[in-house]
Amino acid sequence: SCGSYSDLTIKNSIIKNSHAGSNGGGINSNRSNLFLDSVIFTGNSSPGAGSINAGTTDESIIVDININNCTFSDNYSEGTTAGAQLGWGPSEVFISNSTFENNNSYKCAPFRIYSDFEIDSCVINNNYSESHSGGGAIFGPSTGFIKNSIFSTTSVDESNPNGNTGGLLTGASSNVYFTTCTFVHNPSMPPG
Repeated sequence: SCGSYSDLTIKNSIIKNSHAGSNGGGINSNRSNLFLDSVIFTGNSSPGAGSINAGTTDESIIVDININNCTFSDNYSEGTTAGAQLGWGPSEVFISNSTFENNNSYKCAPFRIYSDFEIDSCVINNNYSESHSGGGAIFGPSTGFIKNSIFSTTSVDESNPNGNTGGLLTGASSNVYFTTCTFVHNPSMPPG
């Protein structure tokens, strides 16, 4: 847990089988810049964000969240996000060369982003969510780019009446721009 106006850097590490009673089974970062490089998150869980919960509750600062060459696999959340809940409050999120695979949650299995962002050269594969999105979600007044990335075999419970999309869910106030991305075999409940 990193809670107050800090810079947290983690490299070449494994964060495995950790559990939190609230948010961020692996890492809970508030009001701090977060830099992750070559970190594996596996088997982590919490009621909120299974692996990472990062952003800021201080509206007077902007935090940077950088994730590079990381793997999120087999993480679980009975609440929002099994993989990474990123960018609440004034934040900027950058994710590159990372994999989100086999994560399971009630909502938005691999990641949920609330701020301006860039996702580049990532693989989002075989994640499952009971509602909202099996392939991740972008919410809030946010603008961002998703480039050179693959969303495959992500799914949402087809029997859930609140199911939205198997691929990627974007909120009404979000602007998302795609370049050279592939979406394949992402089943969901049809609308209506």
